[in-house]
Amino acid sequence: MPLTDSVKAIRSRNDPVRVIKTELRNLEVPFAFRPGTSDVIVLRKVFLESEYELPFPIPVQTIVDAGAHIGAATLFYHHRFPDARILAIEPEESNYELLCENTQALSNVDTIQAALWPYEKQLWIQDTAADKAGFQVSTTPSDFGYSVPPITPQKVFEKLHVDQIDLLKLDIEGAELDLFSSGTDQWLSRVHCLVLELHDRRRPGCAQSLYGALHSYNFQQEIRGENIFILLGDVKHNA
Repeated sequence: MPLTDSVKAIRSRNDPVRVIKTELRNLEVPFAFRPGTSDVIVLRKVFLESEYELPFPIPVQTIVDAGAHIGAATLFYHHRFPDARILAIEPEESNYELLCENTQALSNVDTIQAALWPYEKQLWIQDTAADKAGFQVSTTPSDFGYSVPPITPQKVFEKLHVDQIDLLKLDIEGAELDLFSSGTDQWLSRVHCLVLELHDRRRPGCAQSLYGALHSYNFQQEIRGENIFILLGDVKHNA
């Protein structure tokens, strides 16, 4: 079933456990998702509304998809940049299983079950009953979740064996507050383009943390849907 028809057919269904596959036009593999969950909204935003389409004409060879969910943005960028290497990072178990299923045929995509975090510290999924696209992590243990390992930006560079990440996509449900609050001097200058969604409605201070980290950089910004695209330039001479 083509994606447009699939989204229309299942939008009103309430079946968060069942997994079905849909055809993604012009992509190499069918895509598995859960009807009756926010997976449907994610598919619409990524593939029908193209909210992740880059507004900047830049060469892209290395992509990190943090908060990869079930792999929609990963597949989108694989199609746009077929020669790029992609690392997809997702902490939540059920999402990660579908992420692996949806990317297993793509030799240029690696996956890791972890949460992007500014330093090494055990993390916890806070609530396993949360929306499928809304799982949050924290350093605070939770009786309603489970522990997940962190991966720092420095470890991401080491894992990819690169000096620069061309495209860093972040949809990490408020953890951007922590990520941009400390240690950005060790990695941010090595990122060419950021694509992220801010979650101040869930954790006030996310935007302040991001733009505080960017204050010493020249940059261009575009907004598409809920996503902010930031093309990083040189460090300001007067910073």
